[in-house]
Amino acid sequence: MIVSLDVHHPSKDIKYADSKILDEKLIAYCITGSVAAYMAPEIARRLMRHGAEVIPVMSADAQKLISLELMRWATGNPAVCTLTGELEHVALTSGKSRVNLVLIAPATANTLCKLAHGIADTPVTALAMAAMGSGIPILVAPAMHYSMYTSAAVQECLSRLRALGVEIVDPMVSEAKAKMANVEEILARVTRTLHPKADMKGLRIVVTAGATVERLDPIRVLTNLSSGKMGIAIATSAYYRGADVKLVMGHGTAQPPSFIRCSKVLTTEDMFNAVVAELKDGVDVFVSTAAVTDYMPERSFESKIKSKLVESFEVKLVRTRKILPMVKRFSPKTVVVGFKAEYGVDDVTLVESAKEYLEFADVVYANDVGREGVGFGSDTTAGIILRRDGKMDEIKLVKKLDAAELILDAAMFMLRYV
Repeated sequence: MIVSLDVHHPSKDIKYADSKILDEKLIAYCITGSVAAYMAPEIARRLMRHGAEVIPVMSADAQKLISLELMRWATGNPAVCTLTGELEHVALTSGKSRVNLVLIAPATANTLCKLAHGIADTPVTALAMAAMGSGIPILVAPAMHYSMYTSAAVQECLSRLRALGVEIVDPMVSEAKAKMANVEEILARVTRTLHPKADMKGLRIVVTAGATVERLDPIRVLTNLSSGKMGIAIATSAYYRGADVKLVMGHGTAQPPSFIRCSKVLTTEDMFNAVVAELKDGVDVFVSTAAVTDYMPERSFESKIKSKLVESFEVKLVRTRKILPMVKRFSPKTVVVGFKAEYGVDDVTLVESAKEYLEFADVVYANDVGREGVGFGSDTTAGIILRRDGKMDEIKLVKKLDAAELILDAAMFMLRYV
């Protein structure tokens, strides 16, 4: 069969739905005969939602589990299911059809061992061999019974593949099975491999996210509506760019991805102490997206306040300890990125508010959460990025992951050139 892309297939309407991080990236998505092949359509679609063009390549055993038409629907492109005189494995690793990455998910023990010993007798193994010879990155996500995965033969083959430069996405071990890594982790590893900016490799990044909570009594609290989505987007983007990322997450509705190291905290004091501990270990960039509660009750009641017994009562609020101003004291060389949220202000006021944060931050992102599409919990954001050197950029309404890229660009400028 001829390797071809169907430019007008309606399934491709989902491209860029989540971000443009994989824009113009061509991925050969190889599927082998594991029951985990049922996840293939979702993996393909998730890659496309970030802008990738996906060409499915299927072994004969994979075709017994999911159909060629299903993958045609999922990707909008016809699947390579056999090798012909068109030399599909060569076409996909050279010339105009050269792919940027070969992803094999799931990868059976049979496929892994064939690759490790240079056997190219299926469309998948032949393509992978050609990719090795062409210097194209290969990402492999094994899936098999645990007894097979831990066998000396498979472990030796995995070692050989790593030595050959093949990246392994380790499986999840449960129920006596080495289950294929989840879709989120596979997507993250693909994006980390293909990201056009690998400028954070070797850097340590700490991000705070979500809201802090201050107790009035064991049940009632003072907090805010921050979801944590922006902080998670920053942490995710930094991971994609190669950083060693630590997320300090307060209360929020968003869930951190499994591939990000995360510490959960509750109160402002908890977050303060967690950040200080990270700073003492050395941090290149600190990003404070958390909506820290500014005030706390002077006194927290040890038992629940009985509403039927108390008609009204006064609560004295005192300031909580500020986190952002102290970062440079503990780690003077750390590039500090602050977030400033306003409500119902004009653009001039927003800029002036951002400038105030430059007293202790190198980069400030300021936005008005009262504007449409910008509020707490939204998937989009808009605002201004202000750097200490006076450079200011406006972010129009975009996905938070796209905004995170621009904010990290500003941080990297300050780290490298100032």
